Amino acid sequence: MPPSSLRARIISNPLVLLARAGLDRSLILALVTRSAGVIAGFSVTYLIGRDLGAEATGQYALIMQTAALLAIAGLMGLDVGVVRHLAKAIAERKPVASSLLVRILSLGLAMTASVSVLLALGRNWVWPLLFGQNIAHDFLIVLCFLVVGRGLSQLVSGLLRSQHHFALATAVWTLFISALSALALAFGLAEDVKDALWAGLFGASFGAVVGIAVLFLSRSPIANPIDVPIKAIIVSSLPLWLSGLLQVMSEWYGLVVAARMIGVADAGLFRVSVQIASTLMIVSATIFSVYSARISAAFHAGDRASAAQLARSAAIAGSLLAAPLAIAILLGADPLLAQIGPEFSDAFPTVLILTIAQLLIALTGPCGLVLAMSGHEKLNLLISLSASMALLVLAPVAAMFSGLEGLAICVATVLVSRNLVANLFVRSRLGIDVWRGRAIAPLGSQD
Repeated sequence: MPPSSLRARIISNPLVLLARAGLDRSLILALVTRSAGVIAGFSVTYLIGRDLGAEATGQYALIMQTAALLAIAGLMGLDVGVVRHLAKAIAERKPVASSLLVRILSLGLAMTASVSVLLALGRNWVWPLLFGQNIAHDFLIVLCFLVVGRGLSQLVSGLLRSQHHFALATAVWTLFISALSALALAFGLAEDVKDALWAGLFGASFGAVVGIAVLFLSRSPIANPIDVPIKAIIVSSLPLWLSGLLQVMSEWYGLVVAARMIGVADAGLFRVSVQIASTLMIVSATIFSVYSARISAAFHAGDRASAAQLARSAAIAGSLLAAPLAIAILLGADPLLAQIGPEFSDAFPTVLILTIAQLLIALTGPCGLVLAMSGHEKLNLLISLSASMALLVLAPVAAMFSGLEGLAICVATVLVSRNLVANLFVRSRLGIDVWRGRAIAPLGSQD
């Protein structure tokens, strides 16, 4: 059989394609690490919910999610921009200049520290805006430190992904934070929500230090390292920043709406529902993150066909892993919720709605990622902005009239619609058929 024919058969066979993706060592390690992060994160929720109740779960979630939101706001897309620009170091088989790494890390640290300083100075009007009366002011100090810690770990994670250290990148952003909080709660070192947050900060700091050490120690000592102007990274990062910020803001906003419109305890129930359902998102997002630098490298090389095949690989691998996981969640969520506490059983309908939504998102593939990595950051931003505006208006109304279930339906509809719209633009603007893995003529092309 000719090599080209064999290659075509392999690409067209989803099972073979999944096997190829699954045997990728970096993908396996990233999935294992992300799975460990999911377990650690849910362990934190379980321990807080069991020992302190749903309201404490809501408080922990609000502080952690707010820290993530403010950290990403402070980075202004630097964490995503480095993935796009520094991925060419892998394509050209050159190291990243150590001076560039120092400049990026210093800038990221200064940006997130500035956000924390502004938060502390404006606490009298910022705090009610963020939390209303649901969170006491004595959480301010730990929140300020968490913004810096989570921002630095997010930036280091982006740098690690750009150099294909996928498993460690995943651990830095997800595993270390949750694992340290869970261990502190399990061994009695954390007796309340605030103690658990301080433990999470230690985990973020530890992960960032480990990641930075790997970035510098793994550099190849060859001449002509890659050096990209910081200005170029920042300019291209702004649309990516707004898109990522809007996505995190959507997650944060759901918690805030639940807390403000229904109650902090209900925010805790919503948090548990999101954690269980987002297991699907975490699987697909891990796969997509592994492919992001490769898709970017393909676009840098002008190879649209390879980018299409990589997008298809990510879509099929994500879907085939997400489908059985969704079934397992739907069968096991109810008894799992009951194990946390009787009040958590009320969250099952919310879990059902959000799980179905995450499955649909996995089935549509990494369309937003393809748009961003191809240089269409502004288009991706416009899609995210439209979705966020819809959520901003509809979520409070849905929560007011239908409680948690209404809020879940609103969030699910907006998230699925956003991915479907991105899919249409990937096909029409880029000429990429994600599910067939083919480069086709873009809409309006004369080819």
